[in-house]
Amino acid sequence: MRRLLLAILFLIFLFSGFGFISWSIIRIKLKELKYFVAKDQLLNLKLSSEVLRDKFKQLLLYKEDYKKELELSVRDSNIMNSENRLDITLDRWDYSGLAIVNGVRRISFKPPLTFDQDKELLIKLQYAFYFERVHKYPKAAKKYEDLEPVFKASKSEELGFILLHQGFCLGLLEETDKALKKLYETEKRFPGTHYATSARVLIELLLEGRRKKQEIAKKSYSPEEKIIQLYSNGFYREALKEIKKLKATRVTRPLRYIRGRSLEETGQMPTAIKEYLDLTVENDVVAQKANRRLAMIGNIYQKSEKLADYAKDKAVELGDEEMVQQVESKATQIQEAKVLQKIKILAKENQDKDLAEELVAEDIVNDKEITAIITKNVTQAKQRQYVIDLQSYKMKVVLADDRSIEGKTMNYENSTVLVKAGDFSINVQEYMISEISVFREKNKKGKRSKPFMTVTMKDGSKKKAFKIKVVDDSFTIIGSRNETPYKPNQVKSIIAGQ
Repeated sequence: MRRLLLAILFLIFLFSGFGFISWSIIRIKLKELKYFVAKDQLLNLKLSSEVLRDKFKQLLLYKEDYKKELELSVRDSNIMNSENRLDITLDRWDYSGLAIVNGVRRISFKPPLTFDQDKELLIKLQYAFYFERVHKYPKAAKKYEDLEPVFKASKSEELGFILLHQGFCLGLLEETDKALKKLYETEKRFPGTHYATSARVLIELLLEGRRKKQEIAKKSYSPEEKIIQLYSNGFYREALKEIKKLKATRVTRPLRYIRGRSLEETGQMPTAIKEYLDLTVENDVVAQKANRRLAMIGNIYQKSEKLADYAKDKAVELGDEEMVQQVESKATQIQEAKVLQKIKILAKENQDKDLAEELVAEDIVNDKEITAIITKNVTQAKQRQYVIDLQSYKMKVVLADDRSIEGKTMNYENSTVLVKAGDFSINVQEYMISEISVFREKNKKGKRSKPFMTVTMKDGSKKKAFKIKVVDDSFTIIGSRNETPYKPNQVKSIIAGQ
């Protein structure tokens, strides 16, 4: 009887243990399935390869097509940026099942399941892609490089993403040999996949770029032409090097825009923003192109309200309102980078001081700096407009016989007055002058309400005048406050404007 009881107890224990093991394994397998489904939805690796091909072509071939860039930015924001969570929590029963499952996986030479470590790696992968997404290619390339050995050890599909995107970033940074090495490795490790297809497109573009670079080096271009050729073919670093060789007086506004764009595409965003802001002081095609970059940066890449508002106001001045409307419309479709919050939590959990400091020291121009630059630019714009206004001022000198002469300056020498209009000058006897007035040339619009003249006296003092009347030997200046009589022999010169 005792033996029978022991046998029954043994069988109960055996079946209970088997049931517990089966139950634990099923729980782990369900969580594994849930994890990998969520991971696939998050990474969307096939879409990332398709977008990468288009993005590389756009940056090399269609860099001024902001509409295409907007479309790619919307698609970019959907990669590695979904709401799916990979938070797989395990209790003590799950850990028992995980130990059993991993034991079986080791026997069959498969890598063990490591949910917590995998989740952390994927957050870091998202973080690397975030830098790529906001055009900080040096940082992105470094993050991918740090992650590569870990994913190589795990032999996961994410390695294809890392190699492909690392090659993309290195290619834009003109580290062509390193880029090609990563892309060839992608083809070798992932043949017949979307990774290999995208890698082949990038390889062909890089090889064609290398050939063009050699052609540019052989041809006898002027320094300015060489810069334009390098920039047009996507050699941003080389373009920057060539611009540095030029004297400051030879760096024209178009070349300054090329410098700004090259700075942006080599990951030097703060310096690029300052260059663009300086270029928007004028009112020309270059200012419009620079302002478009500011609109893209302020609404999409840096999310600066101050910068976006400035670009919007400037677009109105430049007659480019449609551009701002399109940028603002697409900006609403672009998802915020959710990884930044995740990486902050990760840095706190792991007490990673370097990562925490990196987040604080994000490589952007803050609103305070932007405000200071904008204030300076507004002042410069006013000064520029003031000079334009003055250039449009002319004087009308009415003579005693009702004839009139137009000119920019009048110089008094003894009893003769020299009236200058451009390259021409006329000598007039001072007693022949009956009235001097000032006006703005036709078709020249300015922001000042009333043109004026500056009268410089022989004692060095200066008077502001809107009209001058000469009666007999009385020289009357009609200014903003009063009418003051002087003798003509007290006057040294009169200039339309300042």
